[in-house]
Amino acid sequence: MSDSIYDEAYYTGGRGAYRHYEYNAKWKRRASRLMARFGDARTFLDVACARGFLLRGYVENGVNPEDVYGIDISEWAVAHSESIISHRTRCCSIFDFSPTVRWDLVTAYDFLEHIEKERMQEVVSILEECCGKYLQVVLMISKASWDTDVSHQSIMPLDEWIGYFNLRLHDTETCGHVVTATFERIGE
Repeated sequence: MSDSIYDEAYYTGGRGAYRHYEYNAKWKRRASRLMARFGDARTFLDVACARGFLLRGYVENGVNPEDVYGIDISEWAVAHSESIISHRTRCCSIFDFSPTVRWDLVTAYDFLEHIEKERMQEVVSILEECCGKYLQVVLMISKASWDTDVSHQSIMPLDEWIGYFNLRLHDTETCGHVVTATFERIGE
Protein backbone atom coordinates (compact mmCIF):
# COMPACT_ATOMS: atom_id res chain seq x y z
CA MET A 1 0.00 0.00 0.00
CA SER A 2 1.69 3.17 -1.20
CA ASP A 3 0.61 6.68 -0.30
CA SER A 4 1.59 7.91 -3.78
CA ILE A 5 -1.46 6.15 -5.25
CA TYR A 6 -3.84 8.24 -3.14
CA ASP A 7 -3.11 11.69 -4.55
CA GLU A 8 -5.45 14.42 -5.77
CA ALA A 9 -6.35 12.50 -8.95
CA TYR A 10 -7.47 9.52 -6.87
CA TYR A 11 -10.07 11.65 -5.04
CA THR A 12 -11.13 14.00 -7.82
CA GLY A 13 -11.97 11.56 -10.59
CA GLY A 14 -8.79 11.55 -12.60
CA ARG A 15 -7.96 8.07 -11.31
CA GLY A 16 -9.44 5.75 -8.74
CA ALA A 17 -13.00 5.04 -7.73
CA TYR A 18 -14.07 8.47 -6.48
CA ARG A 19 -16.10 10.97 -8.48
CA HIS A 20 -17.32 14.26 -7.01
CA TYR A 21 -15.80 13.42 -3.62
CA GLU A 22 -17.07 16.23 -1.43
CA TYR A 23 -18.89 16.80 1.81
CA ASN A 24 -22.67 16.70 1.58
CA ALA A 25 -25.70 15.82 3.71
CA LYS A 26 -25.18 12.06 3.38
CA TRP A 27 -22.12 12.26 5.64
CA LYS A 28 -24.08 13.95 8.41
CA ARG A 29 -26.87 11.36 8.01
CA ARG A 30 -24.37 8.49 8.12
CA ALA A 31 -22.80 9.88 11.30
CA SER A 32 -26.26 10.38 12.81
CA ARG A 33 -27.23 6.76 12.06
CA LEU A 34 -23.99 5.48 13.59
CA MET A 35 -24.51 7.60 16.70
CA ALA A 36 -28.07 6.32 17.06
CA ARG A 37 -27.07 2.70 16.54
CA PHE A 38 -24.12 2.85 18.92
CA GLY A 39 -25.75 5.13 21.47
CA ASP A 40 -23.16 4.58 24.19
CA ALA A 41 -20.27 5.53 21.87
CA ARG A 42 -18.72 8.88 22.77
CA THR A 43 -15.36 8.72 20.98
CA PHE A 44 -14.84 7.94 17.30
CA LEU A 45 -11.90 6.85 15.14
CA ASP A 46 -12.19 6.69 11.36
CA VAL A 47 -9.39 4.70 9.74
CA ALA A 48 -8.79 5.72 6.12
CA CYS A 49 -10.74 8.90 6.84
CA ALA A 50 -9.61 10.61 3.61
CA ARG A 51 -10.76 14.24 3.94
CA GLY A 52 -12.61 13.59 7.21
CA PHE A 53 -16.19 13.83 5.97
CA LEU A 54 -17.52 11.27 8.47
CA LEU A 55 -15.67 13.05 11.28
CA ARG A 56 -17.27 16.34 10.25
CA GLY A 57 -20.64 14.58 10.25
CA TYR A 58 -20.13 13.54 13.88
CA VAL A 59 -19.22 17.10 14.87
CA GLU A 60 -22.21 18.54 13.02
CA ASN A 61 -24.35 16.08 15.01
CA GLY A 62 -23.04 17.46 18.31
CA VAL A 63 -19.90 15.44 19.03
CA ASN A 64 -17.05 17.47 20.51
CA PRO A 65 -14.28 17.76 17.87
CA GLU A 66 -11.81 16.49 20.49
CA ASP A 67 -13.72 13.18 20.57
CA VAL A 68 -13.13 12.38 16.89
CA TYR A 69 -9.90 11.29 15.25
CA GLY A 70 -8.97 10.10 11.80
CA ILE A 71 -5.96 8.67 10.03
CA ASP A 72 -5.26 8.30 6.33
CA ILE A 73 -2.23 7.41 4.27
CA SER A 74 -2.96 10.13 1.71
CA GLU A 75 -1.00 13.30 2.28
CA TRP A 76 -3.29 15.08 -0.20
CA ALA A 77 -6.52 13.98 1.53
CA VAL A 78 -5.33 14.91 5.03
CA ALA A 79 -3.97 18.26 3.80
CA HIS A 80 -7.44 18.94 2.33
CA SER A 81 -9.44 17.66 5.30
CA GLU A 82 -12.44 19.54 6.59
CA SER A 83 -11.31 22.61 8.56
CA ILE A 84 -13.57 21.86 11.54
CA ILE A 85 -11.63 18.62 12.20
CA SER A 86 -8.31 19.15 10.40
CA HIS A 87 -6.45 19.25 13.73
CA ARG A 88 -7.89 15.78 14.49
CA THR A 89 -6.64 14.05 11.32
CA ARG A 90 -3.21 12.57 10.83
CA CYS A 91 -1.39 11.36 7.77
CA CYS A 92 0.11 7.97 8.53
CA SER A 93 0.04 4.36 7.50
CA ILE A 94 -1.91 1.95 9.69
CA PHE A 95 1.43 0.22 10.25
CA ASP A 96 2.83 3.39 11.83
CA PHE A 97 -0.23 4.05 13.98
CA SER A 98 0.30 3.20 17.65
CA PRO A 99 -2.42 4.86 19.71
CA THR A 100 -2.37 4.97 23.48
CA VAL A 101 -6.17 5.11 23.81
CA ARG A 102 -9.16 3.16 22.56
CA TRP A 103 -12.13 4.71 20.82
CA ASP A 104 -15.70 3.61 21.48
CA LEU A 105 -16.45 3.24 17.77
CA VAL A 106 -13.81 2.51 15.15
CA THR A 107 -14.83 2.59 11.50
CA ALA A 108 -12.80 1.38 8.55
CA TYR A 109 -14.73 1.81 5.32
CA ASP A 110 -13.15 1.35 1.89
CA PHE A 111 -9.90 0.35 3.55
CA LEU A 112 -9.25 -3.34 4.11
CA GLU A 113 -9.49 -4.22 0.41
CA HIS A 114 -6.38 -2.06 -0.07
CA ILE A 115 -4.29 -4.23 2.30
CA GLU A 116 -2.17 -7.12 1.08
CA LYS A 117 -3.54 -10.45 2.34
CA GLU A 118 -0.14 -11.27 3.83
CA ARG A 119 -0.49 -8.30 6.22
CA MET A 120 -4.23 -8.54 6.88
CA GLN A 121 -3.92 -10.18 10.30
CA GLU A 122 -1.54 -7.46 11.45
CA VAL A 123 -3.92 -4.72 10.28
CA VAL A 124 -6.98 -6.33 11.86
CA SER A 125 -5.06 -6.66 15.14
CA ILE A 126 -4.27 -2.93 15.06
CA LEU A 127 -7.94 -2.10 14.39
CA GLU A 128 -9.06 -4.34 17.24
CA GLU A 129 -6.52 -2.78 19.62
CA CYS A 130 -7.97 0.68 18.83
CA CYS A 131 -11.50 -0.54 19.51
CA GLY A 132 -13.01 0.20 22.91
CA LYS A 133 -16.53 -1.05 22.18
CA TYR A 134 -17.40 -1.39 18.49
CA LEU A 135 -15.57 -1.92 15.22
CA GLN A 136 -17.42 -1.52 11.94
CA VAL A 137 -15.67 -2.44 8.68
CA VAL A 138 -16.66 -2.80 5.06
CA LEU A 139 -15.43 -6.05 3.53
CA MET A 140 -15.21 -6.52 -0.24
CA ILE A 141 -16.51 -9.99 -1.10
CA SER A 142 -16.49 -9.67 -4.90
CA LYS A 143 -15.31 -7.21 -7.50
CA ALA A 144 -18.04 -5.05 -8.99
CA SER A 145 -18.02 -4.72 -12.77
CA TRP A 146 -17.67 -0.93 -12.46
CA ASP A 147 -14.76 -1.12 -9.99
CA THR A 148 -11.64 0.17 -11.73
CA ASP A 149 -9.59 0.82 -8.59
CA VAL A 150 -6.27 -0.92 -9.18
CA SER A 151 -5.30 -0.54 -5.51
CA HIS A 152 -7.84 -3.19 -4.41
CA GLN A 153 -5.76 -6.16 -3.31
CA SER A 154 -7.94 -8.21 -0.97
CA ILE A 155 -11.28 -9.50 -2.15
CA MET A 156 -12.46 -12.71 -0.46
CA PRO A 157 -15.54 -14.56 0.77
CA LEU A 158 -17.11 -13.35 4.00
CA ASP A 159 -16.11 -16.40 6.05
CA GLU A 160 -12.48 -15.86 5.10
CA TRP A 161 -12.70 -12.19 6.17
CA ILE A 162 -14.36 -13.10 9.47
CA GLY A 163 -11.51 -15.50 10.23
CA TYR A 164 -9.13 -12.57 10.68
CA PHE A 165 -11.12 -11.05 13.55
CA ASN A 166 -10.97 -11.93 17.24
CA LEU A 167 -13.71 -9.59 18.46
CA ARG A 168 -17.25 -10.97 18.66
CA LEU A 169 -19.18 -10.61 15.40
CA HIS A 170 -22.34 -8.64 16.17
CA ASP A 171 -23.96 -8.55 12.72
CA THR A 172 -23.43 -8.21 8.99
CA GLU A 173 -25.30 -6.43 6.24
CA THR A 174 -24.68 -7.34 2.60
CA CYS A 175 -25.08 -4.78 -0.15
CA GLY A 176 -23.98 -6.02 -3.56
CA HIS A 177 -20.26 -6.74 -3.59
CA VAL A 178 -19.58 -5.55 -0.02
CA VAL A 179 -20.53 -6.57 3.49
CA THR A 180 -20.63 -4.20 6.43
CA ALA A 181 -19.57 -6.18 9.48
CA THR A 182 -19.87 -4.96 13.05
CA PHE A 183 -17.78 -6.45 15.85
CA GLU A 184 -17.96 -5.90 19.60
CA ARG A 185 -15.44 -5.97 22.40
CA ILE A 186 -17.04 -7.98 25.19
CA GLY A 187 -16.09 -7.97 28.87
CA GLU A 188 -12.74 -6.25 29.17
